Amino acid sequence: MNHPTKVITGPRTVFSYLTVNEPRIPLRGGKPRYSASLIIPKGDTKTVEKIRAAIRMTILILPHPGAEFQKSQKPVHKSASC
Repeated sequence: MNHPTKVITGPRTVFSYLTVNEPRIPLRGGKPRYSASLIIPKGDTKTVEKIRAAIRMTILILPHPGAEFQKSQKPVHKSASC
């Protein structure tokens, strides 16, 4: 079974500005974070739609900031937009 937030990109997709080994502090300060930019060919609409669907699913699965719930509770969201 596929995981709803996992996306396998097309063969011509390229990662740019990849920060996955250690989190980096943003230029304007703040908490260190991991990041990556994807360069996807314009014609690869299938990969773009898969990524958008994974983002929408992640929004549904993860609790929103400030939400109060215990580990035994499942977060519930009524709608999401990407």
